[in-house]
Amino acid sequence: MTELSNAIAQHRSLPDLWAWVVAAVTQAWDCDRAIVRTALNSWDIVAAQGELTPDPKSWWSAAPLECPLDAPILSRWLAILYTGQAWQPDPHSYCVPIQTDQGLWGMFLVEQSATVPAWTAQERQGLTLVAQQMAIALQARTPSSLQPPDLAPPLFLHHLLNSDPNIVFVKDWDDHIIWANQAFAQKYGRPLESIIGKTSLELGHHTPEEVQVFVEQNHHVIRTQTDLLIPEECCTDGQGKQQWWQWLKRPFSMLGQSQQYVLGIGVNVTQHRHAMLALQRSERRYVSLAELVPVGIFHADPQGHLHYVNEQWTEIMGIPAIEAIQTQWLSLVGAEGGDRDGNPWQPPCSPSTTLKAEYQYQHPDGSTRWLLEQTAPERNSEGQIIGYLGTIIDISDRKTQETHLQRLNLGLEQRVSDRTAALQSTTGHLMALIQTLQIGVLATDATAQIVLVNKGFRELFPTSPDPDTAVGLPLLTFLTSCQDQFLTATDFIQHYHHFLNSRHHSIHAELELSTGQVVEWDCVPILSEDQYQGSLSMYRDITERKQVERSLRDSEERFRAMFEQAAMGIAQLDLQGRFVQFNQRLCDILGYDAATLRYQRLRDIEVQSDSPAPQDNRLTPTQWNQFLCGMRETYAHEQKYRRADGSLVWGHMILSLVRQVGGEPDYFIAILDDVSDRKQAEAEILRALDTEKELNELKTRLIDMASHEFRTPLTTILGSVELLRLYGQQWDETKRYKYLQRLQDAGLRMKALVDNVLTVSRANTERLTLRPHFFDVIEFCRNLIDELTMGQGCQTIVLQTEGSLRDRSHYVVYLEERLLHHILSNLLYNAIKYSPPDSLIQVGLTVEDQRLIFRIEDQGIGVPFADQDRLFDAFHRARNVGKVPGTGLGLNIVKKYVELQGGTIVFCSKEGFGTTFRVALPLIEEVAK
Repeated sequence: MTELSNAIAQHRSLPDLWAWVVAAVTQAWDCDRAIVRTALNSWDIVAAQGELTPDPKSWWSAAPLECPLDAPILSRWLAILYTGQAWQPDPHSYCVPIQTDQGLWGMFLVEQSATVPAWTAQERQGLTLVAQQMAIALQARTPSSLQPPDLAPPLFLHHLLNSDPNIVFVKDWDDHIIWANQAFAQKYGRPLESIIGKTSLELGHHTPEEVQVFVEQNHHVIRTQTDLLIPEECCTDGQGKQQWWQWLKRPFSMLGQSQQYVLGIGVNVTQHRHAMLALQRSERRYVSLAELVPVGIFHADPQGHLHYVNEQWTEIMGIPAIEAIQTQWLSLVGAEGGDRDGNPWQPPCSPSTTLKAEYQYQHPDGSTRWLLEQTAPERNSEGQIIGYLGTIIDISDRKTQETHLQRLNLGLEQRVSDRTAALQSTTGHLMALIQTLQIGVLATDATAQIVLVNKGFRELFPTSPDPDTAVGLPLLTFLTSCQDQFLTATDFIQHYHHFLNSRHHSIHAELELSTGQVVEWDCVPILSEDQYQGSLSMYRDITERKQVERSLRDSEERFRAMFEQAAMGIAQLDLQGRFVQFNQRLCDILGYDAATLRYQRLRDIEVQSDSPAPQDNRLTPTQWNQFLCGMRETYAHEQKYRRADGSLVWGHMILSLVRQVGGEPDYFIAILDDVSDRKQAEAEILRALDTEKELNELKTRLIDMASHEFRTPLTTILGSVELLRLYGQQWDETKRYKYLQRLQDAGLRMKALVDNVLTVSRANTERLTLRPHFFDVIEFCRNLIDELTMGQGCQTIVLQTEGSLRDRSHYVVYLEERLLHHILSNLLYNAIKYSPPDSLIQVGLTVEDQRLIFRIEDQGIGVPFADQDRLFDAFHRARNVGKVPGTGLGLNIVKKYVELQGGTIVFCSKEGFGTTFRVALPLIEEVAK
C-alpha cells in the first residue's frame, strides 16, 4: 500500500494517474474490471479497465449513467453523494467514493472475478485508502478544477432526482419534510415548494392512523440505524386509481452534521406487480399443462441437476419428485446412461441442437424399460446455455412390438411364398366358379378388350359369341352382337357409352330386354395403384324382383288409402312416444292440425285422472319400458286426452310395438277411437244406478225403522185393548180413561210415524206441491209455542222479534204455512226433547234482505262433533241421545222442506252446551201480489 501511495504521488498528469490506478488495482487484486467516474459531468468515465456494457443503467456502462429505478440502488447513490459511504453491490463488486474537502468528486468501482473469493475486510480497507490517495492527489494537482459551484453535488443531485419518476424524500424525527423531489409533489398533487416543512398529516392524504404508522417506522430507522424495506404497499393516487409502491427507508445524515434523518425512496411497482401476477398465472398454466400431458417432463441446470419433474416423469422413472430434485440426471439413468446415445449435458455445437436418444433404463422395481428422451438446451439472450428442458416417454411396449413385428415379418415372408402357390391353384377354381354363377359376368382390360365372359352372360344374351371365342374381341364388336336383345336401340347406345365412361366410376343401371326381362347391370373399374386396369360388369335377371316391387307399391297404396280413410285415428310413434305419421281422423279427434301434432309426445296430451280406475290411467314409464324390453307387445286402455282447444275427449287407445328384423324396437303403432259418447252414456247409467241404489237403501231402512218403531205402539194398543176387554167392566171411569188415553197416544204416534214416512217418500220422489198463502207469522209462532208448551215438558219458550218485524206491515208473509209449521214444530220439539227441565228455549224472528229468518236456541245436550256432518241424513241419530225415542227422520224432513222453498238451514252446536239452528226462507210476497 505504501508503494501504491508513492506511485500515485509521482504521477503529475491526472489522466495518467487514473489509468495507472485502475490497471494497478486490477492486477493487484485479480480483478476483471475497474472504473473511475466523476460526478462533475453526469458521471462520465475518467479511466476504465475491462469490458464495459451499453446499458445506461449499469454501473459498467460506457455512456453517462442514468438514474437507476431500483429503490435500494437509488438509496446507495444518495448515500455516496451525501455521506461518502462505500458500497458493495454484490459479493464481487465494491464501490468507494472519491471525496475532497469541497465534496464528492467521483467514485472508484472494482469487480473481482467470479472464481475469486468475496472481498475481505482488509481488501475493502485497501480500496478505501486508494480512493483517499486519489483524492489527495486530485486536490494537490488541480485545486482550481474541483467542482465549480454550479456543478456541486447538491445541484447535480437536485436535477438528477427531479428527473427520476421514483419518489425521494428526506424527513426529520418529527416527520417534517426536509427535502423531496418532483415525483413526491406530483403524488400529492401540490407544488413542491408548498410541501417542504409539512408533515404527512398536514398534506391531508392520509388518516391519522396511517400517519402514526409512518412516524413509528421513521423512528425505528433512526433509532436502530437499520434499513427498512417495505416490498409492497397499496396506495390510491389523486385520480382514485389503485397503485402499488415499494418503499425503502434508511438512516441518513448530512456531512458534518450530527442530526439524523430518514431517507425515503418509493418505486412505483404497479406494472411490475401486474406483470408478476400475469407471469405467475402463466407459470401456473404451464405447470398445470405439464402435469396433464402424458409425457414425462423435466428441467435441469447446465450441470444436469434436476430442478423440476412432472408427475408423469415420476411414474415412468419410479422415483419420487422430492428425491429427484437437485439430483444429477445421468446418475439416475446410470453412470454411462445405459445404452444412451449422447450426453445432453455437454454444450451442443449448434444453438439449435436437440438431442434425441433411446436407451434402456433399470427401473427401481427391477424391470428393464426402454425410454425415448428428447433434450433441448435453454439459452439466454446472449446465447449461453442456462439449462436443459427434456421429455421422456416409456417406449417399452413399442420396442416389444417392434421385436414381435420383426419375427412376424420373417414368418410372413414364408407364408406369402406358400400362399402364392396356393393362389395360383385357387385361380383355376375361381374361374370355374365364375362360369357356374347364375349371373352374367363380363370383364375387359385397359384397352376395352374382352378378357372374361361366363356362361351366365350367354344365357341372358343368347346371340352373344361363345365365351371361349369371345376372349380377345373388342368391346364394341362383342356388344354389337347383342344389340338386338335390347328393347330399343337407344338402350343399347346408352349401355355402350356407359361402358366407355366407366374408367374411374362405378355404374348402376337397369336394362329392359326385348324378351320382357329386366336386367340389373353393375359396372366397376378395376384399379391398381389408382391406375385403370379394366372393368368388371355383372348382369342379374331382376324381372321377378321388379314384379314383387310393383306388387308392394300397389299394396302400399292400398294401405295408404286405408290409413287415410280409416274411421279411427292411426299414428306411428317413435320410441320416445312422439307422433311421426298419422291420418286425418286422428287430427280430427284431437283437434290439432298436422303441423302442430307432428312430434308432439303422447304423454303431453294425455290427462291424468283423479280416479284410481285402471282404465283412466296413462301408460306408466314402467309399462313403457316393458314394451322396449320385450315383456309386452300390445297395450289397450281408455284415457282422456286434451284437445288443442283445451277440451277433453275420451279415447280408446291400442298401442303396439313394431320390431326390426333383428328384434330391436323400431316404432309404435297407435290406434285411437273416440269413445266420448259411450263414456257419457256409461256415466248417465252409473248415475241412474246410484240413484236407484240410494232409493232401495232408503226403502230398506224405512222398512227396518217402521217394523221397529211400530212394534212399541202396536204392543201398547194390543195390551190396552186386551185389558179393557177383560177388566173394563170392573174398573172405574178414571182407570178406563187412562187406558183409552194410552190407546189414543199410541195411535197418534203411529200416525205421526206414517206421516213422516210419507213425507220422506214424497220429498224423494218430488211429489210435494207448494200451496203458499198470506198469514201473520208472529201470530203463527205464538200459537205454535202455546200448542207445544201445553202438551210437552216444562221448558220456557220465549219468542223474540227484531228489526223490521216491529212494523205491523211486515207481519203478514206469503209462505207455505203447512211446511213452516212442520219445520218449526220439529225444531222446537227436538229442543224440548233434548233439553233439561226448566231450561230456556229462545225463538228469534227477523227479516233481513227479503228473507224470513228463524233462530231456535236451546241449552240441551248438544250434538257431538263426530255426528255433525251426518245430522241431516235420514235415520241418523247422534250417539249421545241415550234412550230418548226418535226415528232420525225429523231433521231430514226439515231440511227437505226448507230447500223445497229455496231456503237454507245451518246449525252450530257443542256437546253439553246446547244447539242453535238458523233457518232462512226467501219472502215471495211481491211475486204473490
